[in-house]
Amino acid sequence: MMKPLVSICIASYNQEKYVSDVLNSILVQDYDRIEVLLQDDNSNDHTYEIAHSFQKKFSDNNINFIISKNDYNLGIPKNFNSLIKKTSGEYIKLIGADDFLIKDAISSYVNFYKNNESCLYIFSNGYYASDFDKFDSDFKDHESILKKIPDLENDFFDNLFMGCFIPAPAVLFSKNTFNRFGYFDERFYAEDYPYWMYLANKGKVGYIDKNLICYRILNNSASHIKIINNNK
Repeated sequence: MMKPLVSICIASYNQEKYVSDVLNSILVQDYDRIEVLLQDDNSNDHTYEIAHSFQKKFSDNNINFIISKNDYNLGIPKNFNSLIKKTSGEYIKLIGADDFLIKDAISSYVNFYKNNESCLYIFSNGYYASDFDKFDSDFKDHESILKKIPDLENDFFDNLFMGCFIPAPAVLFSKNTFNRFGYFDERFYAEDYPYWMYLANKGKVGYIDKNLICYRILNNSASHIKIINNNK
């Protein structure tokens, strides 16, 4: 039986310093049935040009790499919605151009989802990555994002309501979730937390207790402050 196709959607905006890391982290994945869609949100640096230089690398690895640049800045929710509508995969992995994946991330997500098909989305643990970390860094001494295993059976929605503890790049969806429940609410500046909440109130959520992603944090990052505060 053919493995399910995974669509990795990358939203980029002025990430020339980091975009190579996310693309290289995809190239070394131990799962071989993926497509990559990167949509640059009208960056005014060299993000798009650097990403475009990866075309041959993906082609040489038999990976379909679809890259585009918006004529004007859409914002994160609208940019991701546009990407999702272009996907062909059974599963959808969303990630920002400044974050990146651990080598066995996609295979771990897919194996978990195949045994938990009723989940509307699944998420994993991950590492915090600094400004200086690269996709091939040694993360043995790095801090994990989640300090304890989330309780999915008792009051998960209520706990999530108290504060977001799900890092955006740690989530994988079934395409069917978007088909059933719609896309991100484009009225919000950030797409993730309101959608996690909405789906958590609609059905089952799954968790993989494994560090599968690296979440790049900067000192002035709002998401950094949010996740830190909700995992103390």
